[in-house]
Amino acid sequence: MGTLKTTIKLETTNLFPQPVNMTIPVIEDIEINSAFSTIVLEPTTGNPASTIYGPTTGAVGSSNVVYMFVQANASNSSAIQVRITDASANTATALAIIPGDFAWFPVLADDNGVEVELVNTDAANEATAYYFYGEKG
Repeated sequence: MGTLKTTIKLETTNLFPQPVNMTIPVIEDIEINSAFSTIVLEPTTGNPASTIYGPTTGAVGSSNVVYMFVQANASNSSAIQVRITDASANTATALAIIPGDFAWFPVLADDNGVEVELVNTDAANEATAYYFYGEKG
């Protein structure tokens, strides 16, 4: 069991009509389910997508949150997309991670069939990503 500690801080004087300054600390106990892994994604002319989580096999209506960390290698020539497929086989691109950047995000994996994929958006070059995940539920 691991502990995930995050702090969300929003401080701005010009983003909203009134200045905002707030900090929200969050502590979650999660089960680290994967090692820090490296994946090489083929160009879009090949098979650019690779599954990094799922598809889940939980019962319909079960409660399971998966915290995902994904980082795109700084030497990639284009963004890596994060695609999520739900239990009804609907697929959507959740976000794109530019070279050198990372994302830390939760996924509600509460039914049978939820899947997370990384997709290379470059037609000519491979892309490298680093990831791990932990489940809470």
